Amino acid sequence: MMDWLFSKFGLIVACTILILSLSGIFISMNRAAIRSELQERADELASWVNSAIPLPSEARWEYQLDLEIGGGSDIRTRLLPDMVVLEWRGTRVHSDIIVPVHLWDPAGVDLTNNSEIVWLDEQFSELQVHRTIILEHVLVHQKWGEVYLTFLHSP
Repeated sequence: MMDWLFSKFGLIVACTILILSLSGIFISMNRAAIRSELQERADELASWVNSAIPLPSEARWEYQLDLEIGGGSDIRTRLLPDMVVLEWRGTRVHSDIIVPVHLWDPAGVDLTNNSEIVWLDEQFSELQVHRTIILEHVLVHQKWGEVYLTFLHSP
């Protein structure tokens, strides 16, 4: 009788270990898929910004973000002057922006005043994105010549 009881207990333990191992594998695969999806979205957004930086013309674009993943949960999207950061339930990915951008609206700002630009860059060192981003590529006439500045801001 004891042998039968021990054999059944052994089977229960073995089945429990097998089930936990399989569920761990599936959870790991799910996390890898989500991380891959987040990285793809970060790369896409950074690529969009990077494609505008070398343009020798003024332009303005709007970009609509899809911020939902995994059953409708929102992705937290932050822009820094040199990178895009996406976070979702503890998973964080980033993608680099090739040339630092300014994270404020250039409307009404004297862009020939370098100290004002530096001050605004210090005040707006991060941008939380909610669905829409505006990218502006603006020609500025400086003392030493013309330069294009790139701005990212919310509407």
